[in-house]
Amino acid sequence: MRPFFADDDAHALLLARSLLRAELVDELRLVVAPAVAGQGRRVFDGGDVRSWYLVEVERGKHGTLFLDHSR
Repeated sequence: MRPFFADDDAHALLLARSLLRAELVDELRLVVAPAVAGQGRRVFDGGDVRSWYLVEVERGKHGTLFLDHSR
């Protein structure tokens, strides 16, 4: 399987949300980067995040977190 990246592209985010809503995703890696100002887009917009379990956390340089989730 290939990884799917939903960054600032609105269509990619829409596809990611659709795949999550249809429960077609087994694993999820979220990259959380610190921001000085503004807001990011919500991946779980109205979705049920309680069905995901945190499997692993990696810390990157400059405060970035890599959060691996599984169903």
